[in-house]
Amino acid sequence: MAYLLSGERSNTAAASTTPFKAVANWLRAGAKTRVQRNATRALLQMDEDRLLDLGLTRQDIVDALHGGPSLSARRAERARANSASC
Repeated sequence: MAYLLSGERSNTAAASTTPFKAVANWLRAGAKTRVQRNATRALLQMDEDRLLDLGLTRQDIVDALHGGPSLSARRAERARANSASC
C-alpha cells in the first residue's frame, strides 16, 4: 500500500464520483467540439483573400483538421517568414 502525503489525492478521489458530474463533463466536451466544428466551418467558407488577411490558407485549415500544426502555429510561422523577407 502506498502512503499519500496530506496534499495528494488518490486516483479514485480524483475521478468523477457522481453520474451527474460525468454527464455534465460529457455535455461540456460536446459543446466544445461543436464550437470548434462551427469555427472551422466558418473559416472554410471564407474566401482566399480574407484567409490571407488572417495569415492562413485553406490548406492550413485542412492540415490542422488532420492533426497537423495548429492554426496559430501556422500563422506565427508565416508572420516570421514575412518579417524576415521585408
